[in-house]
Formats: sequence, structure tokens, C-alpha cells
Amino acid sequence: MAVPGRSAAVGAVAVAVALLVAGCAGATGEPTTTAPADTASAAPAAGASAAVKPSRMPREQVEADFLFATEGMGAEALRFVRRDDAHMHSCMIDGVLATPEVRGRAELLKIVERLRLRGWRSDAVVTPDEDGVQTVAKRGGWLMFIGVGPVPEQFKAQVGANRGALAVGGTADTCGAQ
Repeated sequence: MAVPGRSAAVGAVAVAVALLVAGCAGATGEPTTTAPADTASAAPAAGASAAVKPSRMPREQVEADFLFATEGMGAEALRFVRRDDAHMHSCMIDGVLATPEVRGRAELLKIVERLRLRGWRSDAVVTPDEDGVQTVAKRGGWLMFIGVGPVPEQFKAQVGANRGALAVGGTADTCGAQ
């Protein structure tokens, strides 16, 4: 059974590869690859806006969790897109990782299991389509799509010998509020 929105994850493989390979990662033009500090147990910052739900997990924690879950899947770490708009950057995440081989269901489920160690929830339903496989994970007000598949044909020259790609993309439930 297909879940609405699930095909967005594998489509995100092509989009994320395009953004990062083309250098369209935002105002700085630089994707971030630095592992953020673990903020799972950190207290809210002094003066934090009352409009932001205290249970909402910061973007930096989402990045840290996905860096942990995808560690060792490629020669480099998962790369995240920087956005020009600070609010959108804080509540939207897109990232990509080139992999030596095309990854599939087993690797996707391994990512889900590693995310569960960090408190993420997932039904672990892996949905296949012509571009690969994808699933969804949720935590702290974030809904993240995770997809793996082959590198899109138009980007093969830019990713060297890598044959596969992993893409993540999602939003926080506060993304519409400013």
C-alpha cells in the first residue's frame, strides 16, 4: 500500500543531488557536513521564543541523528542544504549522500533501526518505485522522508565512481509559523 507523499523521498534523491552537485546550497553556496552537537538533553536557550513549542527538536539534533544513522554508508558524511531564509533553514532539511553502490531495502531498514536508537518512530514500511525505495521517520515535531536509489543519469559524471545516492528531506511542524 502506497502512502501519500512517500514518493517524494526518492524524487528527493534527484533534487538533493542536483542542489549539492550544482552548488545551489543557499546563500553561502556551501552544504554543511559538520556534525552538530548532541542537543537531545540540552535545556531550552534563555530567551527562547514562546511561539516555538518546547518539545520541538532543533534542526541541529535532526542533522546529528541522521549523520549517526547514515555513518559509513558513503566515503563522506551526509551533506545538508543551507537555506538563505533563517526560519526556513530552521524547519526544513534536505540532505544527500553519494554511495559506492546502489542501496536498497536492507540498508534503509538499518538506517531506521539506528534512528530508533535516537528516539525516532517509523512504521518501517519500505515503499519501492522505479527510482529506489523510501520510508518515513518522525520525532520531536519532524517528519522526515528517507530514500535510497541509483544516482540520476544526469549527475553520474559529478559523483565519480559512486553508483547510488541516499536522500533525506523533511519539515518541522512549526515550518508554517513565524
